[in-house]
This record gives sequence, structure tokens and C-alpha cells, in this order.
Amino acid sequence: MRKLHRARSIVAFSITLFASAAQSQEAAPQELLTRMSAALRSSDFQGSFIYQHDGRVDALRIFHLGGERERERLVSLTGERSEIVRDGDTITCVQTGTVPTLFANRADPRLLPLVPNVHALGAQYSVAAGGEDRVAGYGARVIDISPRDPYRYGYRLWLDLNSHLLLRSAVVDAAQRPLEQFMFVALDVGEKPNDTDLLASESIAAIQTVRMVCVGTASGSRSGLFIAAIRPEPTLAD
Repeated sequence: MRKLHRARSIVAFSITLFASAAQSQEAAPQELLTRMSAALRSSDFQGSFIYQHDGRVDALRIFHLGGERERERLVSLTGERSEIVRDGDTITCVQTGTVPTLFANRADPRLLPLVPNVHALGAQYSVAAGGEDRVAGYGARVIDISPRDPYRYGYRLWLDLNSHLLLRSAVVDAAQRPLEQFMFVALDVGEKPNDTDLLASESIAAIQTVRMVCVGTASGSRSGLFIAAIRPEPTLAD
């Protein structure tokens, strides 16, 4: 019995030692940002989130199908009914009377807001680990992106511990106060949307196809990185 107890103790100690070694070899924050970017492209997920900006709070639901040609659909849950559907680089806007919520600081056509372009950070920003937290029931690793000068805003990001998917993002000032942010409140990672989830629900006559245009660095953008504009595609009547 003593030998068995001793063997169990050795095994338990070895497991603890292995776990400690694994934690010490944890990926660097910059590498986690790269994994986040890849997860946002390749992961299937669907969920609801709140988006706080410009003195208002919007509730939205997103469906995302990952892969070489991403497909996703964003649906407003508050205010006037509006949707944005993306199929690869083609974006379709469906609205009922008002312009739907569209997002600034976009370096790509992805519909999730406040996603920094990790490849454009450069030497103007530092990246550091900020501990762990929970978002929408998922364990999250916090990453702080801080400007090296007083003229830019920073980011605080919450990444899922397992999938590295972005669960929450906040644009922050020098005192780490959030200026605008989004946060998932319900999320299913790995839940593949069906075709109906990815198609606009309004009639085809109400659909206006638009394209995302990157207009470069915007000094007025809180992120200090990129801002994008949504423009209607020209019609034959134009």
C-alpha cells in the first residue's frame, strides 16, 4: 500500500510539474494576437453581443462560417431592423428605414467590431498579458495593446483560452477607461451556422449591395489604426 501511495504521489507531482512547465512556455501575447486573427477567420461560431459606442448601446447577433471563403451575417436586436450579410468580400446591407450599425476602424470586411489589425501595430504599440477573466461563460486571457505615445488610444482584448477567439474588445484611453467596447453575452464556439442563418431575411427588393472601402489611417478614429467606409455599389442607372 505504501508503495502504491508513493507511486500515486510521484505521478501527481509529475503532472503538476508538467502543468507548470506548460504554463511557463505559454505563448507570448503577440503570438496570441496572431492566433486570434486566425481564429476569427477559421472558426465557426454564433452568438449575441452588446456594442457600446457614441453614447448608445446596441444589441446584435452574429453568425460566422469560417474557412477559405468566410460567410457571416450580423442582425440588429434593438432599434430598427437591419442586417449585414458578408460572403467573402461581398457585403450586403438590408435595412428597414434606417442605416444599420456600421463599424469604423476596419482594415478588413469582417463584421465583428473593434478588431485591431494586428499586422499594423508596428513599433508604435506595446503588447502585454493582462491576466485572466471570464466572458460569456468562457475563460479568457486578457491582452493589452498600449500606444507608446499620448496621441493614440489602446485596446484591451479578451481571448478565449482554448480557441483564441475574440470574446470582448475595448478601445481604452491612457487610464485604461473604455471609450467604446463590444462583449459577447452568449456564444457557441464551433457551432456551424446553417444556410438560413447566413442569408438575409428581407425580400430581395429591399437589399442594397455595398462594398467595404479602406480609406487609410484616420486621425479621428479612436483606434488610430484604420477606418473604413461603406459605399453603395453603382447601379446601371448611375
